[in-house]
Amino acid sequence: MLYSALLQIVLSSFRGGLRCAGYVLATEPLDTDQLMAVGWTAVRVNSVAPGYVATPMARQLVEQGRVDPAAISRRTPFERMGEPAEVASAVLFLASDEASYVTGETIMVDGGWVSSAGI
Repeated sequence: MLYSALLQIVLSSFRGGLRCAGYVLATEPLDTDQLMAVGWTAVRVNSVAPGYVATPMARQLVEQGRVDPAAISRRTPFERMGEPAEVASAVLFLASDEASYVTGETIMVDGGWVSSAGI
């Protein structure tokens, strides 16, 4: 049987601040029920929610003084920003046959930012 994978990267999970992340994750990602309602079956629907990632845009924000990397390091259990390859690895896993029975999940690729927040 042919299966498909639908992935969404939740880039806005920190849009409203840390306390809003759970709400955004609960309301924005696509969900399996919506796809089944329109007749899509055997489709895996998953999301990846990255935290702070060392991208060119993030580096620019650091240079502009709009992001404090020391504060991120103190707040993140891994004491650093993530690397783009780490986010890509999660996306590749969810799109692969290795995740053939995974659906309805959001993988937090945030170095423990949300799980250590106590929210």
